[in-house]
Amino acid sequence: MADIDITTPGSTTTVNGVIVNYGSPIGSGTGLYAPFLAIGDNDGNENGFNTDASGVLNTNAAKTSSLTFNQIPIRVIDGVQYLEFRLDLNETNANPLTALNAMKIYYSSAPATGADYVAGTQELDADFTKIFDLDAGGDKTLLMDAHSSGSGNDDYVFYVPVSLFGGADLSAAYITVYAEFGRPGTAYGADDGFEEFNTEQAAIISGVKFLDADGDGVKDAGEAGLSGWTIFIDDNKNGVLDTGERSTVTGADGSFQFGGLPLTLGSVQVDEVLKEGWAQTTGAFETVTLSAATTYNVEIGNQPIPPHVDVVKTAGTRTDGDANGDDAGDTQLFNFTVTNTGTINLLNVTLTDDNGTPGNTADDIPVTLAGLTDQDGDGFLDDLAPGASATGSLLHVFSQAEIEAAGYTNTGTATGVSASGLTASDTDPETVTLTRNPALNITKDASVPGGTADAAGEQISYVITVAN
Repeated sequence: MADIDITTPGSTTTVNGVIVNYGSPIGSGTGLYAPFLAIGDNDGNENGFNTDASGVLNTNAAKTSSLTFNQIPIRVIDGVQYLEFRLDLNETNANPLTALNAMKIYYSSAPATGADYVAGTQELDADFTKIFDLDAGGDKTLLMDAHSSGSGNDDYVFYVPVSLFGGADLSAAYITVYAEFGRPGTAYGADDGFEEFNTEQAAIISGVKFLDADGDGVKDAGEAGLSGWTIFIDDNKNGVLDTGERSTVTGADGSFQFGGLPLTLGSVQVDEVLKEGWAQTTGAFETVTLSAATTYNVEIGNQPIPPHVDVVKTAGTRTDGDANGDDAGDTQLFNFTVTNTGTINLLNVTLTDDNGTPGNTADDIPVTLAGLTDQDGDGFLDDLAPGASATGSLLHVFSQAEIEAAGYTNTGTATGVSASGLTASDTDPETVTLTRNPALNITKDASVPGGTADAAGEQISYVITVAN
């Protein structure tokens, strides 16, 4: 058995992850603190656990009750979240010492009753999940001193890492603390008083993140929740989720919750990690003033920012291969400029040309763009930052039908999406005029028998050839 002496001012120890500090007396009778487990027997040894039932072990039912996870204040120390329990030892001034022989912490879906205690084992039954045992790894006893004067002043503070719960969903969980005090026949007996665990009163913030379709900053009927958004308590109010700050992710219906908010925090700032392509409609953050151990409701609205794109198409150089004017086989260069005219990144940008056949997408031509960047980090150069442009070109070979039509119109279409999934599109047609150059060439040849027509009656044959 190992004794751990924390009877002197400033003493601290860490046992199986739980920090126990010699406390600076803070009056639990100020209204900010509430007891949840009081144990007393005066025979040298006492034990009990918090429950709503009466007559369980050595508990004082008037000061003992069930406790939910959300009722326990959470403190952040050096970036680590801890549940905070306080212990008020009420031994006489003549014999202020006692010993904490056993302590266990459980969570469960229902509060503990007397029937849940397994006699002779210092354990609760299988419906309770144990996350801390003072004696894990070997029998240990904490030697303590009731150094604060009178009842209602705390002597020790316990900090239980939230990580000990292993990520379990504790939003509706009950926390049960089992404790045993006193070493009979020694200076550390529990002979003449009682011991009381308490917590600072804590509030709950319950909220919803919603799609503010009309952008009015109010959650209207039919406006759905947004899942997968990170919401956090901005302790230093810098608008950034820093290491150690409490955070959670919204559920399928957009709901989120923070419990265990000590009232001594005063006002807290609830913020979000804003996703690209979205605007806040209910303000940059929500301020909640904690004045009572109750539930405060907040609503955080967001609206997707629409993306914008502009495409400009111009006719460039025309090549007359045979220098005889416009005819089939000649070429026309078309130049394109695609610009992100919005305020957010434009992603997955594409440009196509309809090849002069609107309504028929089968012969559309993709146009390669130079100047695209990777704004979304997906490894592809297919995006445009706000205000940025990309360029491309397309060489068209005129057909005879286009020459006959004396003109040719084709349309470029640029598209892109925002990070929120909204699509932007723009088109620009360009028409070129073709000059038709109709011409005929007539050739007439004559022939006679013998090669000479020098007498009346001789027949002359003519061959006339007309060519376009």
